[in-house]
Amino acid sequence: DVNGLCTCNPFWEGTNCNVDINECNKTVDYCPDPHDKCFNLIGSAECKCDDGYSRPNNVGACQDINECLLPTIQNCTGLRVCNNTDGSFE
Repeated sequence: DVNGLCTCNPFWEGTNCNVDINECNKTVDYCPDPHDKCFNLIGSAECKCDDGYSRPNNVGACQDINECLLPTIQNCTGLRVCNNTDGSFE
């Protein structure tokens, strides 16, 4: 900085800037979507959708997967009917 002091690169801290910051603990809304989970990585973090949700094209909010449209996931046959639910199906 202008005072001749060294500062750490983003996502790092410590005397030698070698301590990874856990962004998931430091930033409350790092993954603001209610169906997101935060995973700390070395030097960063990433948000992954909960099971039963996906992020189309890896952009935007997590959206419910309609498992009833995926025959490889649901196996309702005969008189049984698949009912999509929030994050799952029955």
